[in-house]
Amino acid sequence: MKSFSNQLFLFFMIITSSIFAVLGIILGQLFPFFLKNYFDRNNIPYDDKTFHHVNSQYFFVLTILMIIALLLISLGAYRLVRNMIEPLDNITRTAKELSKGNYRARAYAMGPSIIVQLRSSINNLARTLQEIEKTREVEEERLKTLIENMGSALIMIGREGNVSIVNGRFLQGFELTLDEVRGKNFNTLGLPKNIENFIDHVV
Repeated sequence: MKSFSNQLFLFFMIITSSIFAVLGIILGQLFPFFLKNYFDRNNIPYDDKTFHHVNSQYFFVLTILMIIALLLISLGAYRLVRNMIEPLDNITRTAKELSKGNYRARAYAMGPSIIVQLRSSINNLARTLQEIEKTREVEEERLKTLIENMGSALIMIGREGNVSIVNGRFLQGFELTLDEVRGKNFNTLGLPKNIENFIDHVV
């Protein structure tokens, strides 16, 4: 994002410098004509030396003014680009954190109203996702407690035949440990053949 802001600033400065250059050329071409016209209209005597002296002074002052104006414009453009791009950069980083599952991330971008609205939307989304995550954790804990306190042995097997959930009663009944069961295929657990056939039939 920083490279984009630099490119935007550079593009703006190239356009501004081009406009100033064209303006300087136009003024440089027109000034001698207006200067001669001014001398003739007011009957002011002049020679080539005086004319060139006034002309060179004019170009010197014009160059100084254009340089000052270009510096002021570049400063203003830099602040404008920074105030527009940095908030977007902050919001983008927050969105990336949310996509990674860090729902505690918040955007603190300031700027125009549209930036503030975008920041508020991202933060509202983050709060919603955080609440959903908390609800899911609570429900998982409740489900885990329910499964562990069941009076019967329980095993849940996915479509591929791998064990996803198992309770303590099952482990005790078949003298297995959680590490030996979790994520493993039910055919590798050493279960009785009739149970394996039943599970295989259901799957």
